[in-house]
Amino acid sequence: MSAGLKRKEVFMGEDHRAYLTGSILLSRSPDGRSPDRYTVHSVVGAGSSSICYEATRICPDGRIETGKLKEFYPCETEGEYYALERLPDGQLIPGCGTVRTFEELCRNYRRAYDHLLEAMKEDPRNEVLKSYIQQGEFLYGCPVVRPAADAEHTRLLERLFNSMTELRTAGAPVRPTVYFWSPGFSGKSFETYLDELRAAPAQRPEKKLHEILSVMVSLTDCIKALHTAGLLHLDIKPSNFMLLYDSDLRVRPNSISLYDINTLRRYDAKREELTVVGTKGYHAPESVKNDLSDIYSIGATLFHAIVFSKNIPDGLYQDRFYSRIPMLVKGSALFESIVNSDAALLSRICGILQKCLAPSPYKRYPCCDDLKADLEAAVRQLEMLLDRQREHRNTGLADPRIAIQKLLYEHPLYQGVDETSQELNVLLLGAGSSYGQTFIDCCLQAGQMIGTSLNLLAVSDDPAASKKAYLDFRPALPEFVNVDGSLDGKEETAFATLDFLSPTQLLLEQDSALHLCSINGSLAEQMADAARSSRKEYSYIFVALDDDALSQNIARAMREAFCGKCPVAYTLSGKGTETDETGMLYPVWINKPLEISSIDRDLAEMAFNTHISWMSMRNTDVAAERSALFSGKTARERYNFASSISFVLSIRYKLRSIHLRYDSMEEGARRFAELLERRQTDPAARKQFDQLVAMEHRRWVIDRAVCGWKAPRTPDGTLDLQSCVARGSVKDEANLTHPCMVRSRVGAPLETDAYRADHHAKWDNGPVDASLDELDRMSVELHRCFKQSAEEFCRSSSYQTELAFLRDQLPSDENEAIRALGQYELALKNILRGSESYSRQYGRYQDQLKKAAARLPGERSARFMERLAVLQKLFFPVIESNLYRDYKANDKILVEAIPFILTYRYAHSMAAVLEDGRREGGRSEAVFSSVAAATVLNPERLCYFYCFDEDSRADLLGKKLRAVLNYFHGSKTHCSIRLLVCCLSCVPDEHREALGQVLEGLKKELEAVRLVDVADPDEAGEKFLQALKETPVDLYDYGNAPFAPSLTRKNADFFIRLEKLGQPHFQFDWKHKRFTDTSGCDSLQYVKTDAFIRVQDMFALANASDCTFNAPELAEDYETLWEIYTTSCGSFDTSVKSWNRLCADLERYDKSAVVKVSIPKRAVRYAEDAVLDLFLPDYTFHSVRKLLRQMMTLGLAREDSSVVRYTSDTCKLTLHTPQPYYADIEKIFCEPQILLPYYAPRMERRTVGTYQYFQFCCNDLKVDDADISYLSDCGLPVLRMLQEKGFIRALKLREDGTGASFVYTSPRIRKLMTCAGGILEIYIYYSALKSGCFDDVVTGYTFCWADLRNELDLVLTKGFRSMIVECKAVATLKADYYYKLDSLVNRFGIGASQVIVGNTYDDDLSKKEANLLQKKRGDELGIITISDRSDILNIGQILAEIMEKP
Repeated sequence: MSAGLKRKEVFMGEDHRAYLTGSILLSRSPDGRSPDRYTVHSVVGAGSSSICYEATRICPDGRIETGKLKEFYPCETEGEYYALERLPDGQLIPGCGTVRTFEELCRNYRRAYDHLLEAMKEDPRNEVLKSYIQQGEFLYGCPVVRPAADAEHTRLLERLFNSMTELRTAGAPVRPTVYFWSPGFSGKSFETYLDELRAAPAQRPEKKLHEILSVMVSLTDCIKALHTAGLLHLDIKPSNFMLLYDSDLRVRPNSISLYDINTLRRYDAKREELTVVGTKGYHAPESVKNDLSDIYSIGATLFHAIVFSKNIPDGLYQDRFYSRIPMLVKGSALFESIVNSDAALLSRICGILQKCLAPSPYKRYPCCDDLKADLEAAVRQLEMLLDRQREHRNTGLADPRIAIQKLLYEHPLYQGVDETSQELNVLLLGAGSSYGQTFIDCCLQAGQMIGTSLNLLAVSDDPAASKKAYLDFRPALPEFVNVDGSLDGKEETAFATLDFLSPTQLLLEQDSALHLCSINGSLAEQMADAARSSRKEYSYIFVALDDDALSQNIARAMREAFCGKCPVAYTLSGKGTETDETGMLYPVWINKPLEISSIDRDLAEMAFNTHISWMSMRNTDVAAERSALFSGKTARERYNFASSISFVLSIRYKLRSIHLRYDSMEEGARRFAELLERRQTDPAARKQFDQLVAMEHRRWVIDRAVCGWKAPRTPDGTLDLQSCVARGSVKDEANLTHPCMVRSRVGAPLETDAYRADHHAKWDNGPVDASLDELDRMSVELHRCFKQSAEEFCRSSSYQTELAFLRDQLPSDENEAIRALGQYELALKNILRGSESYSRQYGRYQDQLKKAAARLPGERSARFMERLAVLQKLFFPVIESNLYRDYKANDKILVEAIPFILTYRYAHSMAAVLEDGRREGGRSEAVFSSVAAATVLNPERLCYFYCFDEDSRADLLGKKLRAVLNYFHGSKTHCSIRLLVCCLSCVPDEHREALGQVLEGLKKELEAVRLVDVADPDEAGEKFLQALKETPVDLYDYGNAPFAPSLTRKNADFFIRLEKLGQPHFQFDWKHKRFTDTSGCDSLQYVKTDAFIRVQDMFALANASDCTFNAPELAEDYETLWEIYTTSCGSFDTSVKSWNRLCADLERYDKSAVVKVSIPKRAVRYAEDAVLDLFLPDYTFHSVRKLLRQMMTLGLAREDSSVVRYTSDTCKLTLHTPQPYYADIEKIFCEPQILLPYYAPRMERRTVGTYQYFQFCCNDLKVDDADISYLSDCGLPVLRMLQEKGFIRALKLREDGTGASFVYTSPRIRKLMTCAGGILEIYIYYSALKSGCFDDVVTGYTFCWADLRNELDLVLTKGFRSMIVECKAVATLKADYYYKLDSLVNRFGIGASQVIVGNTYDDDLSKKEANLLQKKRGDELGIITISDRSDILNIGQILAEIMEKP
């Protein structure tokens, strides 16, 4: 194929045909006389036998004619090879040995048009085919002329002439391929149209579905015309016809044109001519084709056009999909909109597909007329829905589920029965309507009540059709609901009974058959009389007919028949808003808009509470989640909302079933919260709770079943749990399967000690307890499937390939990503060892790695994410096998959250006093008290009050406000902030002016800033209260007093006035994340949150700067190093002492690093600057940048100096330095290799007496004849073990045993061995991570504050509390350790615990006494000292226990 020719993906593989480009000479005569030039502009479509081009023709008279040029160019498939060649002038010729075959194909291609012309001549009525098939003329390629200078052309012509020589012996001429020219047509292929649609199916899906159905009507009409003419198409597919353009170049769905008709055959053709293979995904399964085969192909084309499934990437129909057609259609992206997902429309479209694609030809449509009629009915039905949508254009179209759920919430199914009734008998009239089927769904979910059976009678004109339409989209429902006796005679308990009846069956005492579609007022009364006289006492009646007047008449007749004792509801689809809610008669306005205003505020709020309870969000943007849930823009958002409403609806029914009465939501929440507390000690309360959990599982199963979900099963009906393992996910959203779609009984045996004992032995081994219910049994069996797969996986090392690929994708300078990958690998390593904590935290490590990898260049980032997904799938069974997941526990989540769901109301706005810590030195903890409650409640707007008095500092206030803004941004608390500052008259003018400047600088970052001058605190309080009146807020956090602590009376008076104002308020105990002293907002006491503070947030709130932390990157080695540290010399204490002494010696050696350049300090003036421009290797970038910062600090470089990346392998240094230093500094950069990071290049200041100078120093990984004390006794065993484990190499000892030489194998090991406490710090860090008890763990945290640089060994957080740990590997603890830690914790800690881990070796009495003294000092300061050997070995758990203490 020559360069520039287009390739296109078609059919089963890649289309390798050389598409025609440019121009070509073609003739009307087979011998090539009088040719015209045709210029190709674009490809319209490509079929298996021809390619259609948009082209123009230059006529002999100079006119330019546009049209379609079809080139016969069959695809070469297996068994069919033509060796076609495209010559440079565009001519298409067959290769050697295939000329005869190809010319026969050309004749057959022309013959199809001959059949068409003959058919039109036989009967004038067949002239209609001209509307669907392009009329034109055949064209032929012209003789080839050899160009003299074109070598490639010459070679191709020689091949052509060889062919001609071969065929001349047989007397057959050779010609290029044939063409068909159709002037005046313009359009695009249906295949191209569908490609564009699939790229954005969510954009105007209703219009697209209407266009597709209209196209299918036109296609069916076209095929009908062919059949009437006695012709069969036999290869209908999207690439074989096009949609014509109108004058505005927009497609006309009702105008199609076939352009690949070489497969046309006559009805009476020979049998072998009717065995056309067709195209995969479109051809009928029968071997000999007929007119019903074309109907099959129309159905396959419709399937391809409307079904977008992840499981069917090519969109082609396969016979095995037949039973899944309803679910595939429903799950398609094209049917996510409210209009397209209408149940009746879905049912009709699925019926069309099922009847077209029936495997047996005799079960298909008998003719195109019947198919066309059903397609036109679907179009009309869609147009009716679109008209209804247009009627509600300004408010949006409602989701009927919400309207019906609202009905069942306000007027529950049990409204007409007393509390002792054990039956709910519900009558539905209109089961064939989409609203009726939606009512069945909602009714089945809501009616799952303890001790109450639900019986639903669904009446329609054609119960069999209604049942089929309903169950087609709910195939698993008969497994749980007794649908027309589906569970009769079976052991399984039915969740409900559902019977589909006809009016005749309902009218038990009537002789005449009645049809709902023809019921008039008189017959409506007969229907009511029959219902009243039937043997059932109905507790609820729902009428859902397509005729509003008819529905209303029947509903009123029913009310009268039952004397207003039975609630009767009916649907109305018009625009009216009249109410008829008298005497148990309730209209349901189906088309009210889907907005919060369309349902009760309480219902909407409870739905949101349900959503966030299930999501269990940690540090998530709650406002964004709320907006998405209520927007209803996508099918997922609408489902989340409807599903949440479903649970809210069930709460009333659940509480009713345990006889829990309440007059308000608050009372219901309080009483249910009391039940939750009693369940630990009261067996009756525990039983009620377990019953509610079982009912919740029933509701969830019904909720999933009515959405089409089912349990994964093997052909013999057993649960297919291995599919969960192979898929890498428990649920399968593509095939709508979930293993929890099984029954559950009361009780939670998997939570008992029997299943926790002996490391979950009953989970892992032995026969599964026969007494377990289906859900518990599934939990155990699925765990064992995961465990078996995990064991097989652990024996392999296949994941190492994926990890190696991830490492290769990370550039050496991507330090953050490299650290994140190291942490991720650590997690995987511990997961393979069976760590439950690391398995639970896997998502956290993966998210950190994804965040870091997202900064990689586009393609590299995409490849990285793709392979990371592969790793996740590989490790999925290992992670799950470590978790011993009890799936019944999922049902408890929402039941336990009922008090919160009933009462919590999202706080859109909140007010609080801003605390800047001015009286406490700007402590982080003081500032955090101003943001803690907002972190949990996540309001949209936060109003801060601040009283600026004589103790206030404007600069501190500005810093703390910016710290608060940065904190909210980092914690995803996206609220706008308003600030009201009252400045007391006692404040000096210069302070008042500074305050004004600070607030002016904050205006762009805050929503509103207001500064008010007041005389005293009383007036300030009035201003605060006045602001609350002018701009009301939902909640007020009065945890911080508005005035100085000394003004006790004024603070008390302010709160009294706040109470009188009626402002809901609270205090927040942020250490324990509990809301206390609530007034007007008691629901806050039920708020549960997983929010936590990060380490960086703690220091940001204290305005610390230049914060960095060090990830050790020793995940694979820290346990081995710890073993050397604690066992190298036998006993624990001796080994630790030996390690520490060795590290001290190596640290001294390291400080005597090679001095490369010494620079005497000189008196200089910055006016005498010199500029040094250097290009350096890119590998020096990070070390040179660090070196440059040191030189700026020392005055050797100006602030405008810089180092930047210049090219992919070069960086550029621009150094502005005083002239006297120029020559010396230039020497530093003469040897770029010593600027590598592992040489640790650095600039230091030295002083000898009065002489000052600067030194440029560096290290390498060599230790050359270092003095090591106690080498033979202590250091040698450590060094030998380090070499044995590969951490050092080339170990050589002095002959006298006082020194050694060796090489570190990495900079990390050099750093570790030159710091005695390094190994202790690393061990504690990884132990804390391994415990899984902390939300954030950071080691080596450095920061600047008050121009001083500080370093903390370890900082941990859990919730809103922190812990700062200092690691001291020394013989004797010092008082400075305690005072320094206490000072840092007081300033930067938030709810902080203080810990010193001292790995002391008390080898004499004096050291023991000294250490005991320091520990007592620590006790006085509130610092816990850990030095016991057993505690250090179990340090992760010990720290977790300390953090949990109040």
